[in-house]
Amino acid sequence: MPHDLGLRDEARFADLPEEGRETLLFQVEFCLDILGKRPDYREALEMAANALTALGYYEKGLELDRRLSLIFPADKMVVYNFACSLSLCGRLDEAFSELKKAIDLGYHESSHMLSDPDLANLRADPRFRILLSEAK
Repeated sequence: MPHDLGLRDEARFADLPEEGRETLLFQVEFCLDILGKRPDYREALEMAANALTALGYYEKGLELDRRLSLIFPADKMVVYNFACSLSLCGRLDEAFSELKKAIDLGYHESSHMLSDPDLANLRADPRFRILLSEAK
C-alpha cells in the first residue's frame, strides 16, 4: 500500500474476511488517489473514511471525517460519523459534543446508537443516556 495509513486496530482488521479486506483496501487506495487531485470530493472522502474505519485505521478515518465535518457542518450523518470516529480514537469529550450536534441537527436513530460498535466507548458514561433520550 503506497499511502501511509498509520496505526491499525489489529483485532478489527483480523475480524474481516480476506476478500473484504482486499475490497476495502482497494477502496481506500482508489479514493485517496482521487482526493490527491480533488481534496474536497465528498463521495471519495466518505468512502475512504468508512473503509479506513472498517479496516481499523481509526486516526486516518478520523482525519477524513474531520474534513467532512468542516465542509458539511450541517449534515447530521457527517457529524454522527465524526462522533463515531472520535469515540474510536478515545476522544470521548469531543465525541459527546459532536454526537450532541448530530442529534440537534436531526439525528434520531437511538436504536442504532445503542448497537453501533463505534460508540461502545461512550455507553458507560452517563452522558450517553442523556443524549439517547434526546435522540428519541
